[in-house]
Amino acid sequence: MWTRSPHVAEVLGVSQEQLEHILGRLPATEGGKPAAPKEALKKVLRQSKRPFSARIFRELAERVSLQAEERAFAKLRCTLRAWFGAGETR
Repeated sequence: MWTRSPHVAEVLGVSQEQLEHILGRLPATEGGKPAAPKEALKKVLRQSKRPFSARIFRELAERVSLQAEERAFAKLRCTLRAWFGAGETR
C-alpha cells in the first residue's frame, strides 16, 4: 500500500505533505517504505481521525493502479500470474 500514488494520502484522509511528514519521522527500509507498515498506517489514521478498517484497503485497491513501477510489486504481479495465469478464464 505504500506506493508513490497520490491516492494513498487521499484515501487515508491526509494531504501528500502530511503523509510524507509522518512517514519521514518513522524508521524506513532501504527502499524508503515504512519498516513497520501497520504501525505507520495506524499513525497516519490517527492524524486523520479515520478508523482502521477493511474499507481503506478496498478503496486503495480500487484507486491505486496495478501498473506500479516498483520492483517488489512487479515481482509480486509476476508471481501471481505464474500461479493463477494471466487473463485465463475458467
